[in-house]
Amino acid sequence: MLNAILFYFLNPVTIVGCLTILLISNLRINRERRQFSIAIDANLTETVQFLENSLFIGVFASIASLVLGTFLTAAWVNWYIIIALASILAFSLGFDSLILISVSTLLAQVFSAFGHDILPFFPIRNPVQGHSTASGLYLAALVSLILVWLLSRIEDLPVDPKIRVSKRGVREVFYRVRTLNVAPLLVTVPGTRFHDLFGFWPIFKLGDHMFTIMILPLVVGLSLQLRQRLPIELKRLRPIYVTSAIVFLVLALVDRLSQLDRIFAVAGVVFAILIWTYRCYFLRRGQSTLLEMPEGLRVVAIQKGTPAEKSGLEIGDVILEANDQAVRSEADLYAQIQAKPTFVKFRVKTQTGDIKLAETAIYKDSPHELGLFTFPDELFTTEGDKISHG
Repeated sequence: MLNAILFYFLNPVTIVGCLTILLISNLRINRERRQFSIAIDANLTETVQFLENSLFIGVFASIASLVLGTFLTAAWVNWYIIIALASILAFSLGFDSLILISVSTLLAQVFSAFGHDILPFFPIRNPVQGHSTASGLYLAALVSLILVWLLSRIEDLPVDPKIRVSKRGVREVFYRVRTLNVAPLLVTVPGTRFHDLFGFWPIFKLGDHMFTIMILPLVVGLSLQLRQRLPIELKRLRPIYVTSAIVFLVLALVDRLSQLDRIFAVAGVVFAILIWTYRCYFLRRGQSTLLEMPEGLRVVAIQKGTPAEKSGLEIGDVILEANDQAVRSEADLYAQIQAKPTFVKFRVKTQTGDIKLAETAIYKDSPHELGLFTFPDELFTTEGDKISHG
């Protein structure tokens, strides 16, 4: 069993995944410091969540896959490692876990017709056996449910804003949402191919069949750029992924009964692309573009556990007044706070156009530590260019 565990930890997918999420954390922190002087979240939050979430997802997916009676053939594992590695390397360009799984399932089926795998990490000389397509579709259903869970916890992710000048010459902000998990998935692979290649590999016998035990790095994540949506709005994608889980589950069950593996493998890819297309449509049809306002201060980020969060301010709000005085810049805001350095009351215009009041106590002797981030009076872009106040 130790060898199966080492296969996970020494797998290039796991190693590259760890390095990628560590790089994402550091790039975000440096970008925030260049734009706002300080980091919104100075911790390696993405990396910590990578470790915590991967373990939870691995336990859940392993138990569920064993209950469903799934197995993944050596051909499937072969293609999955290749595509997962390429997907992680191109993570910042966009990533879709469902397409990753469904394409792996299709390729394993297509090349089984030739009796071997064309790009072997582990040579396969026998056609794919059994219901490998159904197993891939079961796994896609599980990943859909995991994505629902990740979207439910979207507030826990760093907001990662990026400020730029729009075509109209007005400063605007958009957000990046990136979460990557490489979970240890306990799976069984029919046959003894891995054991034949590496004599130390763990195998077991069930009835008249031999199976190999493997811990596969299951890649689940999101890499999105939000230009017309706020991060919290991503929760509205949960119903589509619940639907995705149901559809993939139905496809898997019908495939087991019909044994039309290649047809259902194609159907899985087509459906995964439809889900991806709807997600792109959802992101582009939003109306939450955050522009700098001529009057008031737009809230672009809020630190967790700070007076700003406790006051009830939200990303997208526009602060019109502080302590009954109009504010148009950060200098105005902190001048009013300095006048009453123990308590602040805001008059705020929300994204929906409503007016609300928000108030909070301020840290003693630290009136500037509100945990509130707006368009700075002066900032530098992520490329180092100076952006003047509009």
